[in-house]
Amino acid sequence: MNKGNGREVEESPFFSRLLAVMAEAGDHLGHLRQSPGSEPSLPLEPHDGHLGHPQQPTQLQQAHPAQGPSCSGGMAEGAGGSAGGEGLSAWGRMRSMVVFGLGSAHDSRVSRYQLALVLLLRDRVLTGLASAVQLYDPAFDVVDRLALAQLGLQALEVNEGGARRAVGPTFFYLPHCEGALCDALLRANMGPAAAGGSGGGEDSAAAGAGGVIGCSSLPLLTILGNSFKTYHDRRVALGAGAMVRAGDLKLPPCPPCDPNTDAGAVMELATPDLRFPAPSAFNDMALHIFPPSDGLARLLAAEREGGGCGGSGGGDGGGSAGREESMAEAHAG
Repeated sequence: MNKGNGREVEESPFFSRLLAVMAEAGDHLGHLRQSPGSEPSLPLEPHDGHLGHPQQPTQLQQAHPAQGPSCSGGMAEGAGGSAGGEGLSAWGRMRSMVVFGLGSAHDSRVSRYQLALVLLLRDRVLTGLASAVQLYDPAFDVVDRLALAQLGLQALEVNEGGARRAVGPTFFYLPHCEGALCDALLRANMGPAAAGGSGGGEDSAAAGAGGVIGCSSLPLLTILGNSFKTYHDRRVALGAGAMVRAGDLKLPPCPPCDPNTDAGAVMELATPDLRFPAPSAFNDMALHIFPPSDGLARLLAAEREGGGCGGSGGGDGGGSAGREESMAEAHAG
């Protein structure tokens, strides 16, 4: 990736708006505060050592913060957050960043822009990461893996099919992945948080929400990817009850992607691309957080009673061949 790609993203109205949206969302990440004397959750255990992540807000809603000027110093005007809020600084609580579906950066201009965003977020916003950013895409070749390593990033060998279970605050970037991949990620985190954390503030914060929320790792997630509403609308167009593919399994859509059914379980904040030069790089993107709320509690209770998404226990989504095919189909960027 040449430096020009990074500058082009950094100085774009899109990145300035994204920072403003993240500053607004940061005011809703209070449940990720650590308890006095606790230590941050460290990298993972599931699937050959992976990471964890954050999350937040209350209602499924579209947020359109006012556009700030082009970003030249990694911070948009007003990106510090509201008075009395934490703004962008709250994102320093993220302990892991995971990227699925980036594509081959040496073979795709769009992928190079998306990779530039990964580096900007790592270096400017997610300053508390406990380990290297992890990425997986079956399109990665030897050249990609070498380039990622030189950038201090870790290319994963194992295809999880999106079914990564968080053990600490984790930021997921899913650039234009199909709904099946996002569903697998949500499904893996509907149940109890994975073992392997340090027992620190993130775990106690989730448990402190009480009831069924304390038995889910969804509040640890942040997902930057396609709008859940877009996923929902596409499924409606395909017909009610449309199934999604996760590896070699066919499963019903996970409820957080259905805003009509589960309003209040997730907060969706739009991050428009504002005419970015490569139209397919950042279009139809949104930031999703899962703060403890009545809506989230209702969703988890209903899923538990119905043996729905939470019942999958974050499994590996079927055979490896099926997962490879699912991930290959998922990348649309």
